Amino acid sequence: MVQVRFLEQQNRVLETKWKLLQEQGGPGTGGRSLEPVFEAFLARLRKQLDALATEKQQLQAELKSFQDMVEDFKTRYEVKTPLEQPGKSRDHKHWQYRVCFNEQKM
Repeated sequence: MVQVRFLEQQNRVLETKWKLLQEQGGPGTGGRSLEPVFEAFLARLRKQLDALATEKQQLQAELKSFQDMVEDFKTRYEVKTPLEQPGKSRDHKHWQYRVCFNEQKM
């Protein structure tokens, strides 16, 4: 019972506060409106979104540059084993591979 009375009292307090806020913030009453606060908040969020979009574009361009650089290095420094060279017969390739392998071991 004590808790029910406490909750009823809290409810009355909240109703009173709600009415007061409605009277202060209502249109034409000269009270404070939350709309400018929300508009400012939205403007800040839009500004942050624009900054992040710009940063994303810069990072994508940088990523593309690095990917191109990696591909360039791959093609420039690709080492082919004698077996992968075109125009060689299988036995000749095998012999060259063994020679290269033995030279690398030394």
